[in-house]
Amino acid sequence: MGSAPASAFLCIFVVLCSYVTVNGGYIKYNTGAGIVEGKLNVHLVPHSHDDVGWLKTIDQYYVGSNNSIQGACVENVLDSVVESLLRNQNRKFVFAEMVNPQIASFFFWYSSWLIYKQSNLLKSSSEKTPMEVNGRNQGKLLFSVDGGMNKVRKYRNSRKTCRWWPVGIHVCNRCIFVLRNGGWCMHDEATVHYIDMIDQTTLGHRLIKKAFNKAPRAGWQIDPFGHSAVQAYLLGAELGFDSVHFARIDYQDRAKRKEDKSLEVIWRGSKTFGSTSQIFTNAFPVHYSPPNGFGFEIDDFSIPVQDNPHLFDYNVEQRINDFVAAALVQVNS
Repeated sequence: MGSAPASAFLCIFVVLCSYVTVNGGYIKYNTGAGIVEGKLNVHLVPHSHDDVGWLKTIDQYYVGSNNSIQGACVENVLDSVVESLLRNQNRKFVFAEMVNPQIASFFFWYSSWLIYKQSNLLKSSSEKTPMEVNGRNQGKLLFSVDGGMNKVRKYRNSRKTCRWWPVGIHVCNRCIFVLRNGGWCMHDEATVHYIDMIDQTTLGHRLIKKAFNKAPRAGWQIDPFGHSAVQAYLLGAELGFDSVHFARIDYQDRAKRKEDKSLEVIWRGSKTFGSTSQIFTNAFPVHYSPPNGFGFEIDDFSIPVQDNPHLFDYNVEQRINDFVAAALVQVNS
């Protein structure tokens, strides 16, 4: 698949930060969510990119072993993402790859994580926690944990485990996961047989359907090398998706589309089926990575936001200006 380590990437789609100047320094600024009329509004979209099948085995990607080949640990990504989601009820995280040796990697991780974090999240011996399902048929489910670690493990290993398998979860402090694509992996489109594309998508969707009677509603094909009409029609519009999003297109194609402002199009995947095969399609203006200078990975060289005014290298004004400039470049694409 791609060339970036398994991680949660930030993609900027559109933007504006507001801030207050105090004694010549940027001390306080508004970070609240919500649409502001008359302003360019920015959406930060953190998303998974587990890259299954690229350099390491599925197990190695999940647990973070064999890092001499590539430093990547999906389990650590999910741990840190959930901690971040719990801090802010307006945050969401897009998860696209369902692959795991036993079950879907997210489902497998979530049940383990809930047990590990039980003392922090579940304050009483018997507590019901809402889980928000984000799919075509939206709603909320409840699961309950009735006292004690042994009972939690027993509950997890029973058939009721499916209650813990979220398409999107809303845990305690409004922690939201949003499922996109929903297949076993993010399949290629240019060289694979359409039967394989159908099979792997069916595998992932069947698991989700069995657990919640829900279905993803957007395609997330950000890393395949090439795109096909089969994806647009059969695994897009026909599947019930509202949209499909991808990053990799030919550099000349991207340059022309940026010039023509046609990165967003209505793709008709079949001449035979006409408008019923159409799906809204969005190609990213750059790649699936954040703009230059905003890739705050542990091994990244981006300048951090130093927002303590007592630091010599306090740089909030600089970072805000850089961020706004990056957003303007993207919105003008």
